[in-house]
Amino acid sequence: MKWRVVIGTAIGAVLFAGYSVLKHRDDSIAVSTDIPQQPGYYLKDATLIKTDVNSGLAAWRLHAASITRNPNDDSVSLEQVNLIYTGTTATAWLLTSQYGYIPSDSHTVNFSGAVHVEPHGDNPTMPMTLQTDALSIDTQSNLATAPGKVTIQMNQQRLTAVGLKADLQRQTVRLLTQVHGEFRNQ
Repeated sequence: MKWRVVIGTAIGAVLFAGYSVLKHRDDSIAVSTDIPQQPGYYLKDATLIKTDVNSGLAAWRLHAASITRNPNDDSVSLEQVNLIYTGTTATAWLLTSQYGYIPSDSHTVNFSGAVHVEPHGDNPTMPMTLQTDALSIDTQSNLATAPGKVTIQMNQQRLTAVGLKADLQRQTVRLLTQVHGEFRNQ
């Protein structure tokens, strides 16, 4: 009979303790169920290849130390970028930059941070280099633009300007303002 009293007292104590906890709990303490934002995808040391719809050939090959897709707006961020851009021309171009950004539903790739462009391959038809802080390439229209200072080096000739528009299909470059040239005898 003593064991019934002990068990009854224990059950009563547990019920009283549970009731006290529920009655005196702090409703201001909220448990967070929010999960931190996760990237849509995150790639390290990755290569992306875009092929031409008609020919099936690589239009561009992009390698980056990291590629991150933002699930909120479907944009893509790139770090330590190397891009081999062929487009629809015979000349391939190698572009390197610290960063890249592709807005969602866009055919434009924006590069920033020590952007360097030069012909890629064994026999470049245009031996030149281009340096700027920011450059955008519209992969649909094959147009490249740079809003800031641009330096173009061709052998001993050097051109500087502010702003650039380049038609990669026709292989023409238009320097926009403050154009200065330096030509040396070879």
